[in-house]
Amino acid sequence: MARLLNSPFGKASGKIGNFIIRNRNGKSFLCSRPVKFTPGSDIDSINRRKKFALVASFAKSVTSIPSLKSTWKSAFPNSAPFNSIIKNIFPNFSPSEPNENLSLTPEIGFTAGKFKTSLSLSEISHSLYLNKDTPFLSEIKSLRIHSVIFLNEPLDTCLKESINLSISSNSIPVSISKNLKIHTPFLNIEKQYISSYQNVFVYSVIILLDKNAAHISNSQTLFLFSKLSTTPIPATALSPFQIFSQKFFHSK
Repeated sequence: MARLLNSPFGKASGKIGNFIIRNRNGKSFLCSRPVKFTPGSDIDSINRRKKFALVASFAKSVTSIPSLKSTWKSAFPNSAPFNSIIKNIFPNFSPSEPNENLSLTPEIGFTAGKFKTSLSLSEISHSLYLNKDTPFLSEIKSLRIHSVIFLNEPLDTCLKESINLSISSNSIPVSISKNLKIHTPFLNIEKQYISSYQNVFVYSVIILLDKNAAHISNSQTLFLFSKLSTTPIPATALSPFQIFSQKFFHSK
């Protein structure tokens, strides 16, 4: 884009061949005319657009959790957290769903002993064990567990093909060498969504906090996959999901 410093014709605007003169803040600029773009209709182009849409939606859910957003900002200070997340998690998506290697944080994080996630239609539950080898032990005062839940294969064709839910526990005082159990109830709308999709992908991470509730460290991301039956389950039901697989993973 070129700026016109002096024009023999006074203030100019409009089209000149393949160029357009634009006026902005009292200044004139010479720009290329926009080129009409038609998105590709081949399967590869369609899949790329689907994949990017899923990644962008998931990244938005991660940034909706302030402590996770700040973690990405600290790791990549010269980039917006949303863009950093997209760049890092893009390889972990297919055009239809994420894989088990996706991480909610830029760092791999520590391994939390006996860190497990379970689901019912009323809540998400976590159990974990922090021992004396936990990093920054003397500074830790509390913890929170953040989860992003990806849902796909809706039971009703009127629903979107996939959605994400962001879930955060309350702040929990830390107890060393004791089993901790944390239960976070779902809101009614979250219950309705979870009961309306067949596939449930859960990504959870522990955030350790100091006395000022500032982030100290985070755990690895725990992955859980659950599958519902093909019959819709009422949002008020309390029967648990059928758990098919659960494992730890690193992001890189």
